[in-house]
Amino acid sequence: MKKIIKIITFFIFNKKIRREIRKKLLCKYSMIDYGNLLAEKAKKDQLTVLFIVSQNQKWSSDSLYIAMKKDDYFLPKIVITKQSSYGTNSQKDIYDKNVKFFKDKGFDVVDGYDFDHDKIIELSAYNPDIVFYQQPLSQSSKYNVEKISKYALTCYIPYSVLLSENADHYNNPFQHSLWKIFLDSELNYNRFQTNMLNHAGNCIVSGYPKLDYFLNKTIPNIEKKTIIYAPHHSFEA
Repeated sequence: MKKIIKIITFFIFNKKIRREIRKKLLCKYSMIDYGNLLAEKAKKDQLTVLFIVSQNQKWSSDSLYIAMKKDDYFLPKIVITKQSSYGTNSQKDIYDKNVKFFKDKGFDVVDGYDFDHDKIIELSAYNPDIVFYQQPLSQSSKYNVEKISKYALTCYIPYSVLLSENADHYNNPFQHSLWKIFLDSELNYNRFQTNMLNHAGNCIVSGYPKLDYFLNKTIPNIEKKTIIYAPHHSFEA
């Protein structure tokens, strides 16, 4: 479909208009009807849930995984995938650190990459009913939402609280192709509703799982203000 849309819009010479039309067409034709699949899953006694993770730093679903683990209706697993933006040695090192990160938590971890044969492991090998994406862009065509949606309901929890007013952050083909997007606030729901072609029809305000950590924490009453400095980049010596 992407190639067809590119051909259709090729003769629109105004680049800005061409880009906007292409984006709207891609979003429109990315929407997937999950009705039959949802009805099929509803008949099952237990649902296998996969969380795709390539960077543990972006992991945001501790409380959700733990809640699912306590409920016999769900069988949650963490699928570790390869971080493709690094060299081979670094990829394996990061992969192993991700595996250790989740196993130290006592989570059920399965492989998303076979380093011995240098190939991605299909998610279908684990017979998932629900798949949670960690970040908007799937790392391989094997994890493309259109493909995964043939056998699993697809979900996304943003790995950070969305603060930007940039409309592009609230309207892309990935978001339109998902079964559900779980949002942190009514504020961001309204942004999605304003910008998405489907008017946030697949969005739900559920809160932000990372902040669940503070639910049972006693916050000390101190006079001095606490400042958290958490830059969105890395430092190298």
